[in-house]
Amino acid sequence: MFHAGDTTVDAGGIAHDTLPGRTSETSRSPPLKAPPRHAWTIEPPQARRILLSAQALSAPPRRHAGPAAVRRLIEDLGFVQVDSINVIERAHHLIMHARLEGYRPSSLKGLLENRRRLFEHWTHDASLIPIEFYAHWKPRFAAYAARPIEDSWWGKRLGGEDAPSLLRRVLREVRVRGPIRGRDLAPARREDGTWWNWHPGKAALEHLWRTGRLAIEGRDGFEKRYDLAARVHPDAHRARRPTRSAHVDWACRSAIDRLGVATPGEIAAFWKTISPQDARDWCRVATASEEVEPVALVDLQGRRQDAVATSRARRWARVEPWSDECRLLCPFDPVIRDRTRLHRRFGFEFRFEAFVPASRRRYGYYVMPILHGDRFIGRIDPRFDRDASRLEIRGPWWESGAGGPADRRRLDRALDRLAERLGASRGWRYVRTSPTSQAAPSRPDP
Repeated sequence: MFHAGDTTVDAGGIAHDTLPGRTSETSRSPPLKAPPRHAWTIEPPQARRILLSAQALSAPPRRHAGPAAVRRLIEDLGFVQVDSINVIERAHHLIMHARLEGYRPSSLKGLLENRRRLFEHWTHDASLIPIEFYAHWKPRFAAYAARPIEDSWWGKRLGGEDAPSLLRRVLREVRVRGPIRGRDLAPARREDGTWWNWHPGKAALEHLWRTGRLAIEGRDGFEKRYDLAARVHPDAHRARRPTRSAHVDWACRSAIDRLGVATPGEIAAFWKTISPQDARDWCRVATASEEVEPVALVDLQGRRQDAVATSRARRWARVEPWSDECRLLCPFDPVIRDRTRLHRRFGFEFRFEAFVPASRRRYGYYVMPILHGDRFIGRIDPRFDRDASRLEIRGPWWESGAGGPADRRRLDRALDRLAERLGASRGWRYVRTSPTSQAAPSRPDP
């Protein structure tokens, strides 16, 4: 993604705005007394422990993983990213399994499609989100709806000047027919040469979803079924849209609760719905009222940043992360998501290379970092050969100081667990192939 002013634009041309009105209501209040000087300097080991505790990676993976446990975990994390790449397993399932050893995908599907305790929409990317947060997506819906579409990326996909008419026709079609997939509106010929390959009907469904008029009713495999939001989430759909100040307060409060300690920029980036200035204003008010603690956050390079911490952060900073075994994290795990934070706190450099041309990959297609305690000790590039029912592993590539006999035994046991989780009846094996063996895919539909 790249940034243009207050808008983040992804490679598909889709803009993720901060909400209208750059300055929050709190910033218009009279200047407050400066918060006290930092009483606590958080060093990298403490910062790592706080983040891992906040993101449910300090304790051993829980064995009980029924629907209630799955729902609580997603509430604790805030959201779980969805991604279509299936070279191992879908990202959301891998994220859950790293924290819940007995996790079953059917529990998540039931919460999303039957009990409607989750909904699917955008944070920094497509995600599954607790339904209790739905009202705070209404400002995001409004921001999408207010954006002109005729001359935009959307307008080109929707047919230019005919875009408003197409949106009305597709909305009417969904209202009459019920749940519709993109293929139900597809022309005979598919457009080639783009990342998304969206025909106008599919683009219309997606735009109506982004603006909150449609919701994801379910999926066939990984293909979305769209229906009226009022039918999919009737109570949440009727809920009142929050005021801007209430939304900013919620976005900051819920973010810092799930990060433990963070800079204003990290708080704003959590939901991708407010600006860094909004977060700075909120931190100023919250520290003055002693709802959060002002701290100095020190990284591995010795750089200091102003940040805030929750009351739980001091307890989390003392929690020694579970180190009996190692965990394999998917590239979309929330702890991996912020590459700058990952490097500053853990000293681990990570790049997702699936969309990198094969000849330019350093490690491979779907590289999974290896977490042991509060350190990333290496990485592997796995692939599930479903025809052979066997998990194939390239690597491992160990970080400096790692890779001894104990680390190798822990990795072998982690691979045993992953193979069992995937149903690989023939287990796993190491293979020695070039990282160029898999071509970069076209951009998948989230």
